[in-house]
Amino acid sequence: MPSSSASKARHGHAYRDTEKTEQRRVLADSVHKIYRAGMFVMAGFIVGFDSEADSVADSMVSCIEATAIPACMVGLLYALANTQLTRRLADEGRLFPPSYTTADDRELGDQCTSGLNFHTARPRREILADYRQILDRIYDPPRIMRA
Repeated sequence: MPSSSASKARHGHAYRDTEKTEQRRVLADSVHKIYRAGMFVMAGFIVGFDSEADSVADSMVSCIEATAIPACMVGLLYALANTQLTRRLADEGRLFPPSYTTADDRELGDQCTSGLNFHTARPRREILADYRQILDRIYDPPRIMRA
């Protein structure tokens, strides 16, 4: 089972890109410890970071399965207004205008239908294929019933 540092090495600089601190423990061990304490774990996963050089579908599904997370959300990266990501993408000329991604401002931030509101580093088609593959695999009825 890969540690978070192994995952970081495999997926480039996703942790640095989000300015998250690196966890030093094996994620699955930590999640199972939470389960043993009688708590429930929910998680969110994001597809579409610039640091994704290759497909992330297999590793993301493996993580979800290894941790046995029963409730997880998978979304596409969406640059929210007034964030460092939005400022960087705007400075790089990669951010789409709001009218390009949604006709109604109330829909902003919906990672399932309005995600990837910028020109991606990796081909958009590949990111969307990863996203679909992840959803197909984690919500596959036989897989769910096996758990």
